[in-house]
Amino acid sequence: MTSGIVCNYSTSKWQWIDGSSVNFKPSHYDPVLNEKTCASLYPGSWFNNRNGSWSFDKTAKSDTFLLSCTTDITPPKLTTECLDFEQFESGSACYQVSNTPVNWTVADKYCKSVGASLASVHSEQGNGFLRSLAYSRGLLNGLLLGASSTEKLDDFKWRDGSEWNYTNFVSGFPVHGYGSCLAMATNGISGQWINTECSTKMPFACSRKRFSEGATKKCLNDSVKEGDIIVSPGFPLNGSIPCDFFLKVNGGGLVEVEIILLEANSCCDHLVLTEGSVGGTVIANLTGAITSVTYRTEKMNMMRVSWQPRGGVNVRGLVMTFRGV
Repeated sequence: MTSGIVCNYSTSKWQWIDGSSVNFKPSHYDPVLNEKTCASLYPGSWFNNRNGSWSFDKTAKSDTFLLSCTTDITPPKLTTECLDFEQFESGSACYQVSNTPVNWTVADKYCKSVGASLASVHSEQGNGFLRSLAYSRGLLNGLLLGASSTEKLDDFKWRDGSEWNYTNFVSGFPVHGYGSCLAMATNGISGQWINTECSTKMPFACSRKRFSEGATKKCLNDSVKEGDIIVSPGFPLNGSIPCDFFLKVNGGGLVEVEIILLEANSCCDHLVLTEGSVGGTVIANLTGAITSVTYRTEKMNMMRVSWQPRGGVNVRGLVMTFRGV
């Protein structure tokens, strides 16, 4: 097998092809490796032999060889900002890759349940990071991403509502008739994209913004809108901060809220849903561990969602979204 040792003509020294010094030698190797200058010996090729020795063949100029490459992969970091997600150093996103093959709809629902969305990608670096996560888990048969399109395939949108400002499609894709959901071809090192049927079952990736105490401890009750993933203040690090959310839809529609995740102490913490803003009928009074349930108003286009922790000890709090119906 050919080796990655080459001659640097500027210094006349042997070096590895990546520019690093040859600071390791096996027990047996061709003594020309000790020569002070390599220029007179080149061209030629170094070989790793089956017995572990290295040999140099001055006559080997061109041939077909089996190559072996190595690289250093920095393991993902688990931080308080990303918790059980992996942190992408160059951006504000945290990613999680699931090994379980499911369809796009099920994947979307799971990501919501952990306060995230199916993954959006906005740079070559972010795309490479996500592909490396899939590769490190042996997921080389595709990865569902968080974008879909109409049948025209000219209006892909990210599920989390972020800007469509980066693409990495395989040449010729998207292809009509192949489906309207987005997937990454993880068997290639560049992690290029294809369109696929939304019913296709693949592993999938979720993404969410980094959490920080400073950014999430406030009750942001005046900035929520339909389709947002809304979390209680401090989620998921601190469930003890109360907050009232006023969910309003335009027109004469009703409000339907989806409780993606509620984690509350049954003794003390409650989530109260009320028709209208003040003094309306109580729709539900919830506590304990709840996932993926929906409630709606009966008459009004506003719902008050009141997170009322009485301690909020060792619980994450609330994740929800809402829509007009």
